[in-house]
Amino acid sequence: MFSPEDYIRVMKSCRKMRSIEVVSIEKKDFVSTKKLDKEITNRKKSCEEEKISWLKIKEIKLLKEKPFFIKTTHDATDNYKEIDIKKGKQTMLFSRHLQPLWPNGKPVAEAKVKGIKSYLNLIPPADHPFYVNLTGDDTIKEYTEGYNAELDFQIQGD
Repeated sequence: MFSPEDYIRVMKSCRKMRSIEVVSIEKKDFVSTKKLDKEITNRKKSCEEEKISWLKIKEIKLLKEKPFFIKTTHDATDNYKEIDIKKGKQTMLFSRHLQPLWPNGKPVAEAKVKGIKSYLNLIPPADHPFYVNLTGDDTIKEYTEGYNAELDFQIQGD
C-alpha cells in the first residue's frame, strides 16, 4: 500500500457484511482550537446540577444546533446529560471563527521528507504525487528519544 487511496480501498473491502464506512478528511477539516479554548469553560456539573465524571464518559454527542452544549453518557443508554460549556452569556458561534490549523498541509521534519522521497524509485509512479507534495520544515524536531541508545537487552548469536 503506497497511498491513502490504497488504505481506503482496503478498509472498504475488508468486510463482506456490514462494510466499514470510510470518511476521508481534508486539510480544511483540521482547525485550531485556540479561540474555542477562550470561549468555553470546563464544567464540574451538568445542566441538571449532577457531578460530571469526565473520565467515566463513554460517549460525547455534539449538536450543530447547540454549539455551546455537550451531551454525555456513562453507559450504552440514551440517557444523556447536557453540559453548558460557554463562558458567561456568550452568543457568538465559535465554529464560524475557527482557523485552519494547517492550510497548506501539516509539515513534517525536512530530514523525514528527504528520506521518504529517496524511496520514490520503489513506489509506483501513479502514487508519486502524494509523496512529491509532502512539505518539510527544518524547525520541526523529530521525537527520537530511545534511538541510538544503548540496548537494554542482549542479542544472542546463531
